[in-house]
Amino acid sequence: MAVLTYHHVFEPATDPTAPALLLLHGTGGNEHDLLRLGRTLTPGAALLSPRGDVSEGGALRLQLRPEILGGGILFRPMVVIEQPAASGSLTGKRVLLANGSTDPLVPSGHPARLAALLRAGGADVKLESVSASHQLTPQDVEAAHSFLRV
Repeated sequence: MAVLTYHHVFEPATDPTAPALLLLHGTGGNEHDLLRLGRTLTPGAALLSPRGDVSEGGALRLQLRPEILGGGILFRPMVVIEQPAASGSLTGKRVLLANGSTDPLVPSGHPARLAALLRAGGADVKLESVSASHQLTPQDVEAAHSFLRV
């Protein structure tokens, strides 16, 4: 039997009632980038943060099989794969797309295009734009907290 290895960080839950979080970093990031944010958004949750294994000019990224997740919060989202989710595959799943209004890295039409691709699969998508560049802000964290409270 082959043993598969994958670079990742796993932090077990300290609060069994907190939903587990899968933390997927952005292009050029790594498995450590979102741990602090995960701890802030859902204290006590189990955190799983894998390193992306798709390379774009040497920068790691990951955007496959959204249907396996219970929902999502995507900060500064980009369209990586120009393919709509399969019809009905995301029904009942909520997604927050939080973009920065002055982000020089994410083309301005990408959040709306990604929303359409996810909605094609039945996802309930909320677009949130904050007055910011590519870096996350306290407004992003508050938007995520509000999204998780619903």
